[in-house]
This record gives sequence, structure tokens and C-alpha cells, in this order.
Amino acid sequence: MAHDPARNRTAGPLVALSLLAGIAVIVLGYAAGWLSTLGYEYRQARLNGYLSGGSSGGSVGFTYMYFVEGQTFFAQYDAEVRRGALRIGIFKTFADPDGRPHFTEYVRTSGRGEVTYRIPQTGLYTMYFDGSVLGKEPDRGIDVDYSVRWGMR
Repeated sequence: MAHDPARNRTAGPLVALSLLAGIAVIVLGYAAGWLSTLGYEYRQARLNGYLSGGSSGGSVGFTYMYFVEGQTFFAQYDAEVRRGALRIGIFKTFADPDGRPHFTEYVRTSGRGEVTYRIPQTGLYTMYFDGSVLGKEPDRGIDVDYSVRWGMR
């Protein structure tokens, strides 16, 4: 089979155009309300005493997202909490730290549930999920397994 250089020159732009079209469909899907899930994360978070421990797991999706005033951020979780808590939060990214909208929920017991936060101001928001120590003594530690699916409505 002969090598066709013209074919190689068109493959790159077609791949780039396909990727751009896919991103446009996703963005339009969120804007139109057809899609609600922004991401999924699963982790095992361990912290025993002073900085001994670790975290494993994975995440896929967006942790930065542009929200419009009145939309609702949601995080559906399934957590096994042995020590500490699962921390779920969202805040307005480029706002003054003292006055920015910020929502944090601590899940202290094992189980499934959902937290929601109504977006008070249009802008770019950052979502975060992690294990958290409860109390002021670092030796209390963290031992949390969790999965979180987050999005907007």
C-alpha cells in the first residue's frame, strides 16, 4: 500500500476539529441543562498522627466551573468514616477571601447522602472534596473512604 502524504496532512486538523466539537457539545449540554454531572471522585484518605498516612484513589471531571446565580451545586456521596470526616466544599474562585461565597459540609458518619448549595453570585467556582481532621489535635487523624459525584442543577 502506498503512503499518501496528503492524507496525513488532513488527519491532524480533523482530530482537532473533532475534539473541539466534543468540547462544544459538553459545554452546550451543561448550559442547556441536558447534563448535570460535572465529575466523580473516589478516595481512601488516611492520616495518623503527625503527617504519617496517605491518600489513594482517582478523580475525573471538572473542579472549576462557571455557575450562574440561582443554580444549585450538588454533591452525592457514599462515605465510610472511621475517624475524622469527609469535607465537601465550594467557593467563588476569584473573590475576596473575607467576603466570597463559600460552602463547606462535614460528613462525620458513614452512609450515603447529598449536600446542595444554591449559587448566590454568578462566577467561577472551585469544588473540593477531602478527608478532614475533626478538632484541634492533629493526632486524632483521618480514616475515610469515599466516593462523590458532583454537578449542577
